[in-house]
Amino acid sequence: LLYRYKTKSSGPVMPGSRKISLKLLWDEPDKSIRLPGANLTLMVDGAEVAGVRVGLGLAVLFDASETFDVGMDLGAPASVDYDGRSPFTYNGKIHNVNIKYITGYCKKTSVYI
Repeated sequence: LLYRYKTKSSGPVMPGSRKISLKLLWDEPDKSIRLPGANLTLMVDGAEVAGVRVGLGLAVLFDASETFDVGMDLGAPASVDYDGRSPFTYNGKIHNVNIKYITGYCKKTSVYI
């Protein structure tokens, strides 16, 4: 099962030290829905720059070939636009990576940002 969703900011990330955040809020649980939806928001320095409604998601299932990579992604590209361009090396400096679990749910919407 692979569902691809795409979003894009209106401009490039400006040079210099930046805080890039991604927030994913799942829909409220509904036993009649097998694959939950979610709202995904991309932020730069705390400002929302892009977002997308994820119609079908997998909250707890991961493919054994995919991992959470930092600095270089050796797995499948996030978009077919990048097919054949792996290993997606980042040549800048990553100062830290923080992962925070957010409690709460989003309101279901058909259009997001």
